[in-house]
Amino acid sequence: MSISTADPASLCTSVEGFSLGPGGFDCAQLVSDDLCTDTGGEGPAWRLEEWGPINLFTMDGLTAAQACCGCGAFCPTAYHNESNQWC
Repeated sequence: MSISTADPASLCTSVEGFSLGPGGFDCAQLVSDDLCTDTGGEGPAWRLEEWGPINLFTMDGLTAAQACCGCGAFCPTAYHNESNQWC
């Protein structure tokens, strides 16, 4: 039996088509515009007082921390559409 030593973050795949927030930000925008942190919280550019906590915004029941690699999601096989379950 072989055990993978790859960094889980390098295996991550963000949920395709995911967007959220007042601007309809996709995963790439959330990361590049410093709207989220790699641990799933609000980034320095997130307007917390105006928009509220980032985890209150969802798309299809998923938060940015669950759907976007750069916002804390480190699921090697991403989202399983058939079962609606995260790996």
